[in-house]
Amino acid sequence: VTRVRDRKAERLRDDLADFVADAEGADVAFIYYACHGIEAAGENWLVPVDVDPQSPGFAEALIGVSPIIEALSGTVPLTFFFLDACRDNPFPEGTLLRREGADYPITASGLDLPRSAKALDVGGAPQEAAGGAAGTAIGYAAEPGHAALDGPAGGNSYYAAALARHLDASVSVEFATVMRLITEEV
Repeated sequence: VTRVRDRKAERLRDDLADFVADAEGADVAFIYYACHGIEAAGENWLVPVDVDPQSPGFAEALIGVSPIIEALSGTVPLTFFFLDACRDNPFPEGTLLRREGADYPITASGLDLPRSAKALDVGGAPQEAAGGAAGTAIGYAAEPGHAALDGPAGGNSYYAAALARHLDASVSVEFATVMRLITEEV
């Protein structure tokens, strides 16, 4: 278990790369991210603490979620990625993300489903992925395109509180059921 707080972009990239390397050969990788996140250009982006929305090069400091998931899927059979983000969009209205020579609007709030999302079958089990991996489960603090609710001042978000309560109490319950309980509570 590694806990990091208030990371600047370069340090967060290094922490994530170390996590991916350390996770190689593990049965499960679990990432919980609580901070700002945005959706633009068909990708979810982590927003490190040193990102300055007024800076013309702010896009270079953002960290894409899909590359992290793809790196883990190559070495870990099952990845859980919980995004307790975004409580609000930290960028001024109309801010565009410039990537690879194109400008993309940033959603007003919230994150969106990632390009690499895999559907669950009717029974709730992940579909078999290439290489025998079970897949990736991504949990969001709010439905796509919506801001998450903050919790009480000085406490956890409603999402974090529900995750802690249901993941801890649901040892023998199917994962899809646990996620439904969390969703209903939030």
